[in-house]
Amino acid sequence: MSNYFVKIWPIDDETRQIPVFCTRTHIFLLSVLRPLFVTPPYSQQIELSSQAVLRCHPPKGEPVAFVGEWRKDGARVDQTTDANFIKSSDGHLLILQARMEDSGNYTCVARNAAGLERTSPPAIVTVFGKQHIV
Repeated sequence: MSNYFVKIWPIDDETRQIPVFCTRTHIFLLSVLRPLFVTPPYSQQIELSSQAVLRCHPPKGEPVAFVGEWRKDGARVDQTTDANFIKSSDGHLLILQARMEDSGNYTCVARNAAGLERTSPPAIVTVFGKQHIV
């Protein structure tokens, strides 16, 4: 009979212990990404042509998570094709000049290096104001 043993330590926010599964010949580091976001994006009403920031702080996890992308109505927000959006280095989404078509449901997608992924609850963005037709 082989000798196997299992040790599992939960992540502790203060000591930063990592979950570990051990066998006689292998050690496995377990990846964890909690389900709740530290700060999910919040619904906002934005005046036409004004600036807004959608903030998102990903869930705690091991390895540490980051905001990988933003989605509007389920589609990826691509700042390379729409210069009205900027994703900051800390993962927040900046809307430079709110347009009527920027109204929608926004979610942020958090990922970690182990490939775990979580999607935030949606934030409803409503752009209001009079649109001038030229």
